[in-house]
Amino acid sequence: MNKFKDKRIKRKHTKEYSKRLKIPNFKEKRSKYARKWYLKNKKKISIKRKKKYNSKERKKYLLKCNSYTPEKHFEYKLRTRFNISLKEYNNILKRQKGVCAICKKQEKIKYSNGKVKTKRRMAIDHCHKTGKVRGLLCHFCNVGLGNFKDNKKLLLKAIKYLNTKK
Repeated sequence: MNKFKDKRIKRKHTKEYSKRLKIPNFKEKRSKYARKWYLKNKKKISIKRKKKYNSKERKKYLLKCNSYTPEKHFEYKLRTRFNISLKEYNNILKRQKGVCAICKKQEKIKYSNGKVKTKRRMAIDHCHKTGKVRGLLCHFCNVGLGNFKDNKKLLLKAIKYLNTKK
């Protein structure tokens, strides 16, 4: 966004600033002043930034722009991160009958007030070396595999541990 609405004011401002640059130590004084101002207003700045980039506020703003929809964003994420289309994602979901590839449960969100929501999308499990999509997982299975860093030996040790500690 242009700070100056009138070009004459902008020209005048840039001329004044270029004159200031000729003043000895102007840049140093300016940066010291800016740093001092930042430290003084740090809390205000962080609140303003949080407000600006808060996910809810950002989504509202993007929805107003009309070009953003959650579906379009999800499609973009599929293409860029996993190199698959929405159609391929839906085919995998259909093959798995809408359930997790590991625990065979449908993805749900349970809130503290007892309500259950089934709108959460399945996580896309993929090989981190090749990038190939292996399947769709629920949140908990995906986090579990992530914590074991896809290490088969470590998973087998965990299974062995669970079997011995009955």
